[in-house]
Amino acid sequence: MVEKVFENIAEAAQRYTGNARTAIDYGLFQKVIMDRSKQAADYSPDEWLGLRQFVSDDFQRVGNFKEVMTFDDMVGFLQAWAPDAALGGIIQTSVRSRQRRVSRVGGAG
Repeated sequence: MVEKVFENIAEAAQRYTGNARTAIDYGLFQKVIMDRSKQAADYSPDEWLGLRQFVSDDFQRVGNFKEVMTFDDMVGFLQAWAPDAALGGIIQTSVRSRQRRVSRVGGAG
């Protein structure tokens, strides 16, 4: 069996370009804001607006139950949800999942 090797996602991201890199950067940005929403005294809900740099003008998020959110809907949801979400919640899990996938692929996208 091959031993699993994990590396820091920010370091692994350096090997990627294009949409793959944008997806990783989106997750990393979201993780930073999620952590700030719980810990930083100077946190502002408006920090979520920075996600705009990662999405197209016609962005739509389709959720697990096929609910559709525009960018503004999603930011409003994150602004309300993040400060009270469990620290080990979905954002942290999502970044860890990306870290595992990136370490397995090992190539540029």
